[in-house]
This record gives sequence, structure tokens and C-alpha cells, in this order.
Amino acid sequence: MSADKPVLYERILRVASELFALVVRAREPEQRVTTAFLRSKKRLSAEERRAASSLAYSALRMKLLIDAMLSDGQPFGEIASAISLKHAARLSGFRHVLHEVPVSAPIALHSRTACLDSPTGQIFEGSSICLHNAIAKLTGLSADEVATAMADMQRWFDAIADTVRTSDESSSFLAAQYALQPWWLDAWRTSGLDAAKCGEALLRPPPVWLRVNAATHTVEAVMNGLTAAGHSVTSIPNVPFALQLVERSRVDDTPLYRDGAFEIQDISTQFAALAMAPHSGWRILDACAGAGGKSMHFASLQKDRGTILACDSATPRLRSLQQRAARAGFQSIATISEKKLKSTPHLEGTFDAVLVDAPCSSSGVSRRMPSVKWKLTEDTVHRLAGKQLEILESYAPYVAENGYLSYTTCSLLPMENEAVVSAFLERHPEFIPAPFLSDLHLSLPDLTEDMWHYTITPDVFDSDGFFLSRMKRISK
Repeated sequence: MSADKPVLYERILRVASELFALVVRAREPEQRVTTAFLRSKKRLSAEERRAASSLAYSALRMKLLIDAMLSDGQPFGEIASAISLKHAARLSGFRHVLHEVPVSAPIALHSRTACLDSPTGQIFEGSSICLHNAIAKLTGLSADEVATAMADMQRWFDAIADTVRTSDESSSFLAAQYALQPWWLDAWRTSGLDAAKCGEALLRPPPVWLRVNAATHTVEAVMNGLTAAGHSVTSIPNVPFALQLVERSRVDDTPLYRDGAFEIQDISTQFAALAMAPHSGWRILDACAGAGGKSMHFASLQKDRGTILACDSATPRLRSLQQRAARAGFQSIATISEKKLKSTPHLEGTFDAVLVDAPCSSSGVSRRMPSVKWKLTEDTVHRLAGKQLEILESYAPYVAENGYLSYTTCSLLPMENEAVVSAFLERHPEFIPAPFLSDLHLSLPDLTEDMWHYTITPDVFDSDGFFLSRMKRISK
């Protein structure tokens, strides 16, 4: 790392601010925008790119809180006129405009989030004076004015938190504190989720989770191999084959990964296959398979002694799955396009298990896709729910009698989850709920014997949010 830290900080703050503004304006997915932008910054080191990205995403996860702060100039007094925000507001897509300021203002305003992410925290930790000097240079303020502004902002944040603690009608304040739209909180409360815990968890950066290939390797062998290669990992009690990277690092270039010893897969989505509890020899249809992480997990749990048909409307994704399956040594996975499956009626009623991981709002992965937090509308969710029910009904005929149908999403919103499966059961009496506790053999908070659907919230494992359900076909 460069010895000239003020210059380094200024460079990182400037790049982070540019990325922040790009993502806010972009119609494309954040990951695509971020990858292209950082590739264009050829003079930055890999560590500087990671730091800028981490800082930008920390601010993006809290954009609605920044919106609330910019709309409320009163708590800042003279600071509101000293730190002018018009230029940054325009470039960043904010509706609330005050005065003129350089592009780095949103990042400067929210640099307190740096400690939330490891690469940025390592650079900025313990260097508040240098950081303030860098912000001062970018904003045209003195270091003392920056320090005063930061203190005033902290008081504003604390006032929001105090209001949440003391008010009976605190939905709007709680939404501001956790940078969420109020209707998200209302939906969570209606479904019994802890809104505060979910909201707080979605502000944190997501860790990297791995899943050991149980067909070929043990957890201990993979942990020892990664540790020997300089990676810090830990296992998770009661969740077989799941590992977490203690510190973010690149593991997809290791010999273990190339040999198919593990996959990179969030722990929440690992429960899709675990909850199905597939038996050796089962025929499984993985509808909406995408890149095939769940198909790979099924093959791992079955020790490659089954038949897995992965289906998706996007054939490039299926080609990627074929490559991954070959790397892991799996012979039990075949692929088929959605169009071809739907034109092959003799496959109906032939699968012991069908997994429908339906396209959704992605509210559960908003730590990775923060724009969901401010772009998603209730109307969009209701339209998605209607489409999800259609998709579920279109794949239900492929379940054999006494077979299982699982519906999952990476959504935290009950309109896409409980409401969809409840509507499906009302319209299809040939299916009944199939509680999964006896098969799951895992410890999940508040999981009872009669539960056949469950929402994994981000606070449970420090994971993405994920909904899973299981139903059984009792007649044709």
C-alpha cells in the first residue's frame, strides 16, 4: 500500500464516488456495471479496486438513509450550507438538492460505513485524520469542518435510532435507519419476521460461503487444503459441508477448486437441496436451474447416484453447468432447455422431486444488489407473484405420485413466498404440505415439526435471504 495515504485515500474516495454515481444511474445490473468500471481503472491496484468497490457498496446499501439525510437539512445547521450537495445529488440521481459540491460528497458523507467491509476497513482503520484530510481536499472544506460535519451527521444518525427506540409509530424512522422502503418493513411484520434484525443484516457486506463436494471430499480435507494455501475458513455447526471464508480472498484459482472439491455458494441456497433431502437413485428436475449450483448440490448429496435434469430458458447458463459438472466429475447431471422440456410430455409425472427456484425480486440478495432496496415497487412484486404462480403450476405436472415439489426464492417478501405456495395449494388439491424437519436434521431458529415453508433471514447465518418450501403429490 502506498505510503502517501492522503493521496491514496483521495484516489479511493474519488473512484468510489464515481462507482456510486454510476450504479445509482444505471439500468444494468450492479455487478455488470461494477466489473466494467473497475476494469477501466487500470492504474489502480487490485487492493485499491477492492477498497473503492467496498466503500461504494457500503454507501449504496444505505442510499435511502442518505436520501433521508439530504432531505433534512435542519439537523446540520451551518454544515448544510458548508457542505453543498447539488452537483453530487444530480450525478448520483438524488431527488433532494441543496447546493453545489464535488462528485465525492455522497461517499464523503457516508465514509463512516468503511469499517463495515474488510478491505476498506483495513485501509481506513485508525487513520481518521488522513481520511478527513482527503475528504476535505475533495470537498473544499477544512479538516476541522469535515470533522464537525461527521460529528453532526453522527448525531443525526443517533437521533433516528433514538426515535426508533422510543416511538410506537416508528415505521418511517426504522425504514430510514436501515435504508429501506417502509412497505418492506410492513410486509416483514405481517409475516412475523424481525424487521430490525433483517434491516440491520442487509446493511452489512455479504461474506463468501463455500460448499464442499460431499461426493469426493471431506470438510476437513478442504479446510486443511485451503488453510495450507493461505485462506482462512471456518465450518458451521449443524450445516453439513458449508464453509465460510473468514477473510475475503480469491479461492477459485486454487487446485482444490479446479478439482471440484468445493463450490462457491451462499449458505442460504444450500438449504434448497438439504430441505429436499434427496435419496440415492431419485430422479430430480431442477427447473429454473440457472448456473446449476443446486443441481451440483443434489449430485453431491446423492454421491452421483441419481438422475438430475437441469432445465433453464437460458441455454448459455446450461453450458456453464455442463462445464462445472465435468470439473466436479459428476455423471448424473443432464441439461435440457425449457422449450424442449415443455415439448416432451412423456416426462410428466416421472420425477421423484422437482425444484422450482423461481425468478423473483431479489430482495434477499440486496446486499449484493443494493439498487433493489430503492427501485423495487409493490406493483412489481405483485406482478412477479402472479408469474411465479404460473411457473410453479407449469412444472407441477412433472412430479410423480408421492413425489415432492419444492418452491424457493431469494426473496424476503411474503407476497412472493407464502402467498404463492398457499395459492398453489388452494388450486391443486393433489398436493399437500410436506414438513421437512424430520428429513432436514438441521437446527434452524423456530423450526417446528409441522413447518413446510421457512424463510432464512440474513441475520441467522450472515447470509442472503432465502425462502424454501416443500409439498407432496398424493394423487395424479
